[in-house]
Amino acid sequence: MKFNMNLVGLVLLLGGFLISLFTVVSRSFEEGALSQNNESGKKVIQLMHWQLEPGYREAMQNAMDAYNALPHVQEANVEVRQLDITERVYAQVLNVHAVSGTAPDLCERGGPDKGAIAQGAGIAKYFDSLGDEGLMPNPYNAPEYLPEGQDPELADALSNGPWRDTLIDGMQASYVFELQDFYAVPTSFVGSVKIFYNENLFAQAKALLAEAMQQSPQPQWYQDLIWDTSGGQETGYVADTPELREWVLSDAEPETLGRLLMVCEALWQVAEQTGNDQLVPISGSSYSDLMFAERYSVPFTSNIADKINYDQDNWISGYESWLGWLSERWSFEDPSHVAYFDCLREICKQFPPGFLGLDREQARRRFVTAQAGMIATGAWDAKSLFEAAQGTVVTEDNPLRPSETATEFRGKPHKNHRFGVQIMDFPMPGPNERWHEFITYPASDAQANGSGQYMISQRSPNKEWALDFLYFLTSYSVNVEFNRTSEWLPIVIGGQPKAELAAFIPDPDGFSTGDRPYPQDGQAGNLRTRYIGQFKNYLSGDIDYDEFVQLIHESAMDNRTGARRVMYDVWQQQRDQVRSVEALIAVQSARELLQGQADAPLKVTQSTRQSALLMNATRLRHYWHMDFPDEPFPEY
Repeated sequence: MKFNMNLVGLVLLLGGFLISLFTVVSRSFEEGALSQNNESGKKVIQLMHWQLEPGYREAMQNAMDAYNALPHVQEANVEVRQLDITERVYAQVLNVHAVSGTAPDLCERGGPDKGAIAQGAGIAKYFDSLGDEGLMPNPYNAPEYLPEGQDPELADALSNGPWRDTLIDGMQASYVFELQDFYAVPTSFVGSVKIFYNENLFAQAKALLAEAMQQSPQPQWYQDLIWDTSGGQETGYVADTPELREWVLSDAEPETLGRLLMVCEALWQVAEQTGNDQLVPISGSSYSDLMFAERYSVPFTSNIADKINYDQDNWISGYESWLGWLSERWSFEDPSHVAYFDCLREICKQFPPGFLGLDREQARRRFVTAQAGMIATGAWDAKSLFEAAQGTVVTEDNPLRPSETATEFRGKPHKNHRFGVQIMDFPMPGPNERWHEFITYPASDAQANGSGQYMISQRSPNKEWALDFLYFLTSYSVNVEFNRTSEWLPIVIGGQPKAELAAFIPDPDGFSTGDRPYPQDGQAGNLRTRYIGQFKNYLSGDIDYDEFVQLIHESAMDNRTGARRVMYDVWQQQRDQVRSVEALIAVQSARELLQGQADAPLKVTQSTRQSALLMNATRLRHYWHMDFPDEPFPEY
């Protein structure tokens, strides 16, 4: 009998699969992902998140240890544990376990890339609403839990105010429009994105600029930095003024975009003179390219937004952007939009070659190894960047080992010190600089929301304890300490971050972050995908602006997937929203009439208001006929 080797391979494959399945399931049981109560009768509350940044897991564990040590928690035989999952697979883990009914008690919620199952109306199938709980005081903000000497007015707000109002963003980030309710609780505050820079490299760049400026004749590379419009095409960035010369000779950081780009060019010269072909001015990547685009979009294009704000709110949506483009209220040839793209391209020239192929970790590694002068990111990366670059202070808890040496830095001994790090905001084009004439006002941070949002699984057998831990984690004393340890910003009102993170406190001054055309909005569907693809091709230099405009024009005019299709798809979405809101009104009305639920009347009022704003899904069609009175609304 002839032996079939294919059968052997199939058996081995099946055996490997079964072993892997057994291992995964066993680990899940051990870690509490599938079973929240172990054999000893202990109630295990599992909290799942993707925050693997240095300090976060330690901070979370400290909070859990403090909670687990509370007398009433120990008496109930309850223990809270964390399950950290890399963000690359977090969405798959959340989706699979939620559908199968084995989700951990507490799950972190993010955008669609962190789990589509936790978006829109579908979230109600798997996670509990927290709107009612948000109206009650946080028991762990009672006077006995607050620090001594607390401001009386703040103490009263914390102790007696609704839980929701003790959080800076009022839980707005977790509000689900389709359900008119809150489905998660934030535990930290994101703050604003900033630029981290290498003190040593900036000092070298400034010294080189000062040397070049004082030479006669000046080096060609320095002359090329001086703003010139005489040749019919703009070159350079900054006009040669006494103010510029004074800044070049000073130790001041660049407070304008033109001066920042001068530092960038000087860093290219440092790289050339030292033979370091790895050194770049900005450690850009596919993670941070859009950060620059977002920070400069409002200052450059808010004047366009005024023309297409159909519903007169503070956010230009995808359909408003494309409807305004179709009706020629704005175009990609508008001078301010051309200037915006020109500015972004000049910034992206300071990134490493092939930056679209680099991820967040590669960008961080380049910066902390002193191969880049700057990196753009948020407070969530601050701890890792500071420690990797500046080292850590030598203390009793962090002693110097025999094999290590200490470096005096800012008056304290540090080990593993490389260079000092400073933080600056994204500078705007200043007077006597290229692009200044197009700038209106920077974007405000007032709409910043909380992060580290946690949902309670509907299938959790320990919901009351999961909720209790969220109360504990967002209480004043615990939340401040939790975020100081993780080096994030506290979400609780009155909480102060560590001194070095003060730069990330949101600045409410400025225009709304939505005050700009937004053709890449998620509403745009397939057109959004095409737009972002060509936008990134432009930023990387693969196509010029004229090519970008032509390609986007062709995509937007495509009858099947273009701008007109966006109108129809958004109208369908609005119709679905109307149905959802009407169903919600019916449910809440029944709760009010049949059960006498105290919160029902308010929810009926809120839902009725939303229904009125949706105008029975006729609003978009009305805007269409305003601009195209003789053309029927698109139908597919």
